[in-house]
Amino acid sequence: LAVVDPAGFAEPSTKKAAAAVAKLDGEGSVLLVLSREGEEGCLKSFRNLRGVKVLPDDQVGIADIVGAARLVLSQSALETLTGRAVARDRASAEHRAGEAAAK
Repeated sequence: LAVVDPAGFAEPSTKKAAAAVAKLDGEGSVLLVLSREGEEGCLKSFRNLRGVKVLPDDQVGIADIVGAARLVLSQSALETLTGRAVARDRASAEHRAGEAAAK
């Protein structure tokens, strides 16, 4: 797991993106998750690299994350995904509490 700073790619650079991927630990596919807003330069930098899949944070699913050998997120995407997980956990807990009360 790594966090990328999209500000470092404000000016798109595939060469710089390739160097960043080469520095990642591990081997295999890379899933880069970005916010739709304000991270376009980062998207453009990574989208054409072989073995790198770029997804917006509102479209990434569990299968995408599990299927990637290496996961890279922007801070904004990390916050969005964390918020989704917390909301899902809260809804699940409320559902279980409702079922328990109905018994």
